[in-house]
Amino acid sequence: MDSPERQSFTIGHEICHTLLPGFMMKQNFRCTPLRATPRRDGTLNIEWLADVGASELLLPRRFVGPTFASHPYGWDTIEQVKSDYGASLEATARRAVRLTPQPAFFVRLEFATSRQNAAPALRVKSAACSSALDVFIPPNKSIPRDHPIFRASEGEYVDELADMRSLRLPGKFLVSARPYPYNNDEGDTVMRVLVLGIKAPTARSVRL
Repeated sequence: MDSPERQSFTIGHEICHTLLPGFMMKQNFRCTPLRATPRRDGTLNIEWLADVGASELLLPRRFVGPTFASHPYGWDTIEQVKSDYGASLEATARRAVRLTPQPAFFVRLEFATSRQNAAPALRVKSAACSSALDVFIPPNKSIPRDHPIFRASEGEYVDELADMRSLRLPGKFLVSARPYPYNNDEGDTVMRVLVLGIKAPTARSVRL
């Protein structure tokens, strides 16, 4: 069963579907990874629009915007806003990234295989970038074992400057990576690493 925070977001998502064109004409399904993103050809994805609306219902810009602007960009702020608004960590992190005027990103990583490599690697499950960054982070892109972020999968809190070209991001970012394991539907513990990053030249006054 989904957490109460996830259920709240899902309810907001479905409410927003009733406001979008074609609601009475076609069924929509949420079953493909990273489906809730703008298409790369510039056209709009209905699922992405519903997620945008759900974010506005759950984490209204007029309220959380000033909070994000007046607090350090990092997990302490994300966790506080999550608690105050009853949102999930990931929804809150995505909202923070979307509202920051600086080049910033969020990624969720989990161990998984790929078609080219049967050995499990720490791979991108979902991602978001601020409008100032505007970069597409490919799903299933892996983090090398010698990258600082990988240490978060071993239980470490990572806060440091790191080159992010492995995720096709331009150059160095100040990154904050945290291990947030969870139990899946089968009751197994899954290691999840959540990462916030902000472009290094603009991050000197930012505490993660």
